[in-house]
Amino acid sequence: MSIILLFLTITKFIFLPDKMLDNSVSKESKFHGPLFVVGMPRSGTKLLRALLIRNSNINFPPSETNFIPYMIDRFGKTVEFADLSILKDFYTEFTKTSFYGTMKKKGVILEFDKLKTADISSWSELIEYLLQYYTSDPTTEDFILGDKSPAYVNHMIMLKEAFPAAKFLHIIRDPRDYALSVKKTWGKNIYRAASKWNASMNSVQLIISNLGDDYMELHFEELLDTPKIIMLEICDFIGCEFSEDMIKLSEPSEFIGSSKGEARIVKGNKNKYLTELSTRQINRIEEIVFRSISPMPYELKYATQSKPIGKIMLRLYKILDGLALIKFYTGSRGFRQGLRYSYQGYRRSLRI
Repeated sequence: MSIILLFLTITKFIFLPDKMLDNSVSKESKFHGPLFVVGMPRSGTKLLRALLIRNSNINFPPSETNFIPYMIDRFGKTVEFADLSILKDFYTEFTKTSFYGTMKKKGVILEFDKLKTADISSWSELIEYLLQYYTSDPTTEDFILGDKSPAYVNHMIMLKEAFPAAKFLHIIRDPRDYALSVKKTWGKNIYRAASKWNASMNSVQLIISNLGDDYMELHFEELLDTPKIIMLEICDFIGCEFSEDMIKLSEPSEFIGSSKGEARIVKGNKNKYLTELSTRQINRIEEIVFRSISPMPYELKYATQSKPIGKIMLRLYKILDGLALIKFYTGSRGFRQGLRYSYQGYRRSLRI
């Protein structure tokens, strides 16, 4: 009888789930980041980040980094940061970034003497250190480090090569509402906005197969309508426990646009193009995004064919958008500071 019991015990042990056999292995395989939240601007990245950090185990810096692709281009994909001269060169460039300046204004300053004491030899270790430094200290071993930099939607393959463990959350908004929001926020041209949305969606479709299970796509409108379902799916994607706090805001996530100052999910913040754009404007936007919108849950209202913008008109719209940004920033920040910020934004756009 004892032999039979022994046999049953050994058999049960053999067939136990791996996570019950070795807790240390489970901890090692758990996702800790980086989690990149990407998407076109005015597409809900701020809202998504605000909901994610309601989970005490998820940590994001309070500002977009925006410098990672530029730095990888500048220093190369393989860098020996153990060489202090190389690390010093990186730090010098880092202090010129808008991220460093923004965090400095918030009272968080990273000195080189502190950085050089860290055990850093690769991009993964360096960015993990920076994200950790500029976020609140994790309270458990299950923390996940993230970064919300919308423009990284155009650099996901580069980031995946530099950070093999990285995951990407790509949030997409109806292009007609996206174009309208860009116009209302910055005064930019709705047709160039639609063209940029179209180009971004097309480029993403070409690369997502290379990201496999580390890429998740969600739609802004679904986040508004069914936040709990979407956040549960995200938690499953990144391997963390869902918290009811993740469907509530503790403070406003937006300080511009229709949701400005709202400490809640504004469910009605969609389909505004139906009443705020003309039939002609809607039709033209739909012609521009015709091919890329078809596989998405957005119904075309008027367009029946694809008709992209010509190169000459795109260049004209780009110039007008630049002037609109200068007007926006000089109006909100003062003339000198507005010009300086516009120039920094232009340089940043060239980098990322």
